[in-house]
Amino acid sequence: MPEAGPQCPACQRRVRAGTRFCPGCGQDLAEAALAHAPQQPLEPGRELTAGKRFVQLWEELKRLAWLFGLLLATSFVFGIVWRSIRSPWLDVMQTVVMALIVLIALAQRYQRLGFLFRVHSSSLREAAILVGVAALFVRLATAYFGLLGHLGVPTTSASGLFRTAEWPLWLLFLPVTVCWKP
Repeated sequence: MPEAGPQCPACQRRVRAGTRFCPGCGQDLAEAALAHAPQQPLEPGRELTAGKRFVQLWEELKRLAWLFGLLLATSFVFGIVWRSIRSPWLDVMQTVVMALIVLIALAQRYQRLGFLFRVHSSSLREAAILVGVAALFVRLATAYFGLLGHLGVPTTSASGLFRTAEWPLWLLFLPVTVCWKP
């Protein structure tokens, strides 16, 4: 437990003095301090705090737009190539390229997003709830796609291409495994 210090305005958790982000909820404490600071009359040469916040958010939105655009362009290029070459290797290469794009974008923003990747302490009960929710999600997704198949709705299967090429199905997870290892 940290020494007596300020509280996070979002979750009321005590944090150490000088901490930039709340370890509980990720709130930017520097910006929260600016937001709760007493308002002073504006001087002619000063920008509004809200204006600065908008510029910061706009920069983040532009980064996300570039990331989305790169992922979309990657899908487009691989889709064009897919028309002439039908191979599971294209799926593997596309997954690796997209994972690299996301990892590079994340590496550029790690200082700001690092709190998302820290291990947060949780109770056994919270872990059990998380596992239960994940299992429920898998069951619901399986039932959903089963219902679509039963109703005759055309769907595509990632494993169909691998079966056609007579590749083992565990290779579907190879790009995820390659990108997941530290």
